[in-house]
Amino acid sequence: MTKPLPELPGDQLGPRLKMLDTLVEKELNNTISKVIPNLTGVQVAVLNTLYIVDDEMSQKSLELNFRLSHPTTRGIVKRLSLMNYIQARKSDTDARQVMLSLSPIGKEFMDAHFDQISKLVDQVEKKMTKDVTPGEQHIFMEVVDKMINNF
Repeated sequence: MTKPLPELPGDQLGPRLKMLDTLVEKELNNTISKVIPNLTGVQVAVLNTLYIVDDEMSQKSLELNFRLSHPTTRGIVKRLSLMNYIQARKSDTDARQVMLSLSPIGKEFMDAHFDQISKLVDQVEKKMTKDVTPGEQHIFMEVVDKMINNF
């Protein structure tokens, strides 16, 4: 049985998107914390990105990729660095740029957990898209991408 949506002001899309973001983030954090207790969903997403890229990536690229503010990204980077999962260094060509990569410990961690993390993310995606047809998902993705690109 589907829970009714709480009362939201008028036809505003923003509050619904924020609610969805919050629910997905909580679900992802809860799901991941059962298996990997010391990491949040966004920290795992950063590790996942660095693992897939398999090379250095600028902190600025990470900010743009995830649409995060500089202070938020810096906090994530600091926490992951303190856990020895990533390495951060100044760029050789531009001292203002911070270059990020997985540390040997982070690489070992991701080698061991990448498949498991992918399954956990798929599990959250399945829950989120329950009762949503593939066609509806496709349309939703197109519309959300357009909205993101408006900023």
